[in-house]
Amino acid sequence: MRLREEFKIAINDYLFLLNKGYPQKASLKLVGDRYRLRGEERSALFRGVMPDSYRQMREIKRVDKVPNGGLLSVDGFNVLRTVASYFLGRPVYIAMDGFLRDASELHGKPLTLEVREKALRLVLDTIKEKSVETVFWLDSPVSYSGETAKMINEVLEEYGIKGQALTVHSADFELKKTEKGVIATADSAVIESSHVPVVDLAQLTIFKNFNPDLLDLRRM
Repeated sequence: MRLREEFKIAINDYLFLLNKGYPQKASLKLVGDRYRLRGEERSALFRGVMPDSYRQMREIKRVDKVPNGGLLSVDGFNVLRTVASYFLGRPVYIAMDGFLRDASELHGKPLTLEVREKALRLVLDTIKEKSVETVFWLDSPVSYSGETAKMINEVLEEYGIKGQALTVHSADFELKKTEKGVIATADSAVIESSHVPVVDLAQLTIFKNFNPDLLDLRRM
């Protein structure tokens, strides 16, 4: 993701408005229109820049590694899509709260089974030595959720990792009420509502398997 000078200025203006308590969407439109930001730049502002109070709240919950043992509850589509965005060459960045997010607008768009499986195998390569019970939560309204769950269960068995993939009406709902272990997500609402520590599994996966040079909004 190329960092234009207009985008740098927009980040600071947008953050100033948020810290002053101005509404997020109105501030995004004002700043986005003022600097003629592109779609991916507006997405990065919306998902990657937040008031200082929100950033601090999320940072407190974030842990830097997957623990050895215990339960790992994974926000399935969130993690797989972010990993897929990176190896597909789509823009990803580290947000101000330290979590990796993508600006590629892949959310809601279908990924091929081959891409989903590649992303999954990269994720499992990251956690396979951790001896964690891993549960992938998938949103059943997504058209290919059943197919994805079947694929995940087959690959988990192949890797010898204890766990399963489950389809539910809302993965976010299940993750928000989890009270054991650690959850893996970069979803802001889930992080803020989580009762347990949160690990950025997509970011760990990308740094373990690649040599990324990522835009880090914390340095802006």
